[in-house]
Amino acid sequence: MSESWLRLPIYLDGQVRFAANPSGDLTVIDAYERMDFVFNAIEYCFAEGRLMDVEIFNLLDDLGDRIRQQHVPGFAEISNLVDRISSRYGFEPSAMSDSGWVRQSDSGEYQIWIDQQQFVAAKNE
Repeated sequence: MSESWLRLPIYLDGQVRFAANPSGDLTVIDAYERMDFVFNAIEYCFAEGRLMDVEIFNLLDDLGDRIRQQHVPGFAEISNLVDRISSRYGFEPSAMSDSGWVRQSDSGEYQIWIDQQQFVAAKNE
């Protein structure tokens, strides 16, 4: 499972939405919240130009329902979902430097950077 991206800080329009979690415990609930946020924020940028991956949407929706019903699965059960999102947006460790959604800070730390305002403005020009 390519979960390393779930530990990166996540920014939306320049504001930290999720702090980095480089070594702390990462729960399935943490992973779900990060995956759901990233998927929805990035797909918003493409709202009129690309078809959403409905299977990822359904898997996230199902995972959210299970968590709300206190039936939290283990990481092994969500590994396919983590890998699908990682592959879709270039979050695999080998592809991060080429991903349009990942930036490197001055200190060399990778960050997931979603600039919806800039993306949507450029699309509307």
